[in-house]
Amino acid sequence: MTSLIENNFLEDFRNELSNFSYKYVYVSIGSKYNQDYVQIEGISKGTNAKVQILPKFLKKNEQLIIMIDRISSEESKLEHINYINERVNESSKCIIINTYANANFIEGFLDILLPKLFDHYIDPNNFVIATFLKFLNTPNKIEMNSASVIQKGIYNYLKLFQDKIYINCFYEWFGYKKILYNYIYNYHLLKTYQISSNHFYEIETIINRLSNGTSAMVLQNQDIINILDIMISLTIKKKEEDNYLESIYKHLLNNKRLVYI
Repeated sequence: MTSLIENNFLEDFRNELSNFSYKYVYVSIGSKYNQDYVQIEGISKGTNAKVQILPKFLKKNEQLIIMIDRISSEESKLEHINYINERVNESSKCIIINTYANANFIEGFLDILLPKLFDHYIDPNNFVIATFLKFLNTPNKIEMNSASVIQKGIYNYLKLFQDKIYINCFYEWFGYKKILYNYIYNYHLLKTYQISSNHFYEIETIINRLSNGTSAMVLQNQDIINILDIMISLTIKKKEEDNYLESIYKHLLNNKRLVYI
């Protein structure tokens, strides 16, 4: 079931949460479906907007999905609703808030959502809020500032809420990068690590080699392990009984694709 909110955004959102019966919560910001293919580093790739909206790690039951983005045309609204309704069970729900996010909206939205999660004992391991505010072409200053304001607004709010209980629930998309296109990373934890471009080059090399047939690789660099352990794939299917989130490091380790020595 999908609800579309187009007016009185925060008031209607509060009303949608009045009968809260969910165990898992996923929020995406900036994830709408725009086009079938995108050009990334000279290569045409199928858009991953649909797994931004409904990542493969979502649960079939007791799952609340919240999508925040501006969808202009009636045709596109209907396409989004139909796509979601075909894939979301009756015990779960999707709420589309049809608006651009800004600092005031984010604060009001989190004022409603986070106390609801806290009051219903939602485990931080079962909550994700992810931003997909990246640009295929060079953004202008307004676009860059808008994305930065939203990210900082979410992060600063989480730092102040209930002893930071949900601080590690905030994820950001890597953006239009050929190898990392289908991954999000933990925003807070990445900020605590000393990261260089060489680290990301090595991570891209590892993922690329494993994706292209290398059976297994040996890892010795703890910095690389730390980064892989805060990266989540949008496209790896999970069983209903699995943990909500599994880092790409744990996934590869459990499937004997990585060996740590």
